[in-house]
Amino acid sequence: MPRLREVDAGTTDLIGAGAFLAVAIAGYLLLIHRPLQDGRRLAQARAAHSRVVRDLSAVHADAQRVRRELDAASQELASIGGGLPDGERIDRYLARITVIAAAHGVSVETLAPLPVELREEYRETYIHLVCRGPFDGLHRMLRQIEAELDYADVTHFSIVRGDAESAGCVIDWWLRICSSPAPGATKGVARAG
Repeated sequence: MPRLREVDAGTTDLIGAGAFLAVAIAGYLLLIHRPLQDGRRLAQARAAHSRVVRDLSAVHADAQRVRRELDAASQELASIGGGLPDGERIDRYLARITVIAAAHGVSVETLAPLPVELREEYRETYIHLVCRGPFDGLHRMLRQIEAELDYADVTHFSIVRGDAESAGCVIDWWLRICSSPAPGATKGVARAG
């Protein structure tokens, strides 16, 4: 019978230690190293998520601030008369015109509103006026009307008659006033008259 040679214990331990080391390295690489890398990436992803959440909250806060500023500006504009006037306020414009005319020594002889012209987002009211007074008074009156009355402008005027002896003249002119459409008015272009 053949005899088995006696194996040196040091060699067995060396082979066992090598196998153990190979299994330990493979186990580390498969079971520990990859999850550690995934854990680091997860930490980086969480940090990126936190940054995005902070940036999003800053953007949201900025949007709310801008919205508040816009609301405040809109309220301020409305309080000082911004935006198109209501169509019902045309009478105030006409009253203001007569006050301005009187302040410059001009008398309003004819004041005739024409039918309203509806536009898509506003309406136009034309007023036909005939005024009598000194030329410089008429000139100052027209300038003051243009400067003071928002959304109103003189579209046409002509000097009908001038009187050199009394230093007066008569002008025939048109004023256009733009106003917001009446509540419930249909959108679209309609021409009255």
